[in-house]
Amino acid sequence: PFPFPPARKRKMPERKKLNVGQFIASEKDAYKIESILGSGGFGDVYKVVCVKDEQRKYAMKTEYFYPRKRKLLNRLKAVFLKSETDLEVEMGVFTEISHAPLTRKKHFIQMVDKGQTDLFKFIVMEIVSHSLEDIRKYMLSGSSRWQTAIKVASQTLIAISDLHSVGYIHRDIKPHNFAIGRPQMHSQIYMLDFGIARRFTDKGGMVRVPRERVTFLGTMKFASRQCHLEQEQSRKDDLEVWIYMVVELFEQENLIWRRQTDRGQILQLKERLFSHTDDLDLRMPNGFKKIMEYMKKLNFADEPDYAHLDNILWTCAKAEKLDMAQQFDWIDKVMPEKTKPKKKAPAARLENDDDSADRRRRQRREEKAKKAADDKKKDVS
Repeated sequence: PFPFPPARKRKMPERKKLNVGQFIASEKDAYKIESILGSGGFGDVYKVVCVKDEQRKYAMKTEYFYPRKRKLLNRLKAVFLKSETDLEVEMGVFTEISHAPLTRKKHFIQMVDKGQTDLFKFIVMEIVSHSLEDIRKYMLSGSSRWQTAIKVASQTLIAISDLHSVGYIHRDIKPHNFAIGRPQMHSQIYMLDFGIARRFTDKGGMVRVPRERVTFLGTMKFASRQCHLEQEQSRKDDLEVWIYMVVELFEQENLIWRRQTDRGQILQLKERLFSHTDDLDLRMPNGFKKIMEYMKKLNFADEPDYAHLDNILWTCAKAEKLDMAQQFDWIDKVMPEKTKPKKKAPAARLENDDDSADRRRRQRREEKAKKAADDKKKDVS
């Protein structure tokens, strides 16, 4: 419901990073920290090398045990028997993918190990190269040639289809969560980060009944309209956000809400993108609008026709007379060295940053507010 309450800043507990050269052991292997690759709300991602074989380099993702969070999770598990941390969800997705047919695995990295220390849980995964967000922002100056955009759209669509085939929706589709492979695999795109993924089918394979209210998850720039409305998401929501990602790759100015910070205004502009598509000066193949029209007709439980959507992409390429044999724009280019950014204004932060940590803080705050409102209603009655 609107208006949304203003966000209150809340300091996260201080978290000490692992040191370069530090050793972390699982039951079957040991790993040495080489460098830090990134940080999130409850953990970090490190580049590690296997102690037994220094030719084997991986990514290690950690999730820390914060005492208050741990107590809350234990209480939730006692009541609901199914509350999971982000890392536990991610391990569940990796397990399902490992059982999928080989043809459904090519856009996913493998989880090779897992374990925990007294301070954190961790998983060890195959390592990838640059994210699509870093490529777009730093190597391609915001946008790409249409050939590249369509080929990226095709590979990421197939990845979404493959994830849905094992019964999960991602719920955090964005260019930050796709990456290209290591040097010999720079033309291959991988889907990453399943921390807020959700199983959308029950044990019998039927679509689960939607919950009445779901806390806002993800990033405002790349959140579906259902997410804004705090409604249950389904396969069509992953596709909707995929459209935002692809439209931005054609031309970053296509995302007409990219400089907005108000959730209500962002939702209105997303509605406008679908309701007044022809009135907007969007720089993209005209045929791509057919995908947007198709998505608008999908209902909550519908299974999208992914092959049909992929066919529309390649029809767009043919209509625009694009040479699809050309390599991706990033091939043979070097990623510029990133400088530490200055403190950004809210609009710039929304445009450029992944706010996963903000998402977790916002989720806790909204759950607390809802509980207080429910308690107040009980007192009145």
